[in-house]
Amino acid sequence: MQYKQKGGIYPLNEIKAGYLLVVEDVKTRDVYNMTVLPGNRGSFDAGALGCANKEANKYWPIRSFNKQLIYVEENELRIKAIYGVTCNKYLLDGSIEHRDLLWEREEAKKMTVKEICDALGYDVEIVKEKEPEE
Repeated sequence: MQYKQKGGIYPLNEIKAGYLLVVEDVKTRDVYNMTVLPGNRGSFDAGALGCANKEANKYWPIRSFNKQLIYVEENELRIKAIYGVTCNKYLLDGSIEHRDLLWEREEAKKMTVKEICDALGYDVEIVKEKEPEE
């Protein structure tokens, strides 16, 4: 069964071990497929979840991401998509091929006023919002 959450942000606490995260480094535009693994020692505390990509030698604790699924340290990392669990045979291959898409980030579409009018089928006028009265 394929399930895709519409709109909004996927709840961080619903990310489970075995999921695959597609994480983008906003600065470099590098994209990593990261398998979510339970911690036991070393990089992740026991019981805590982390995401890892062995080939790129990248790993981050899930708790490092905020509610917007963004992690800001030296570089900004954003979770772009979340895929569900696959069978054990494909668990660590880092591929999205055998997984169901659960969520993907919807980027804001940049449009001119003319493009907005064309899309809506009628003219619009953009006005500045009034400051709230005290």
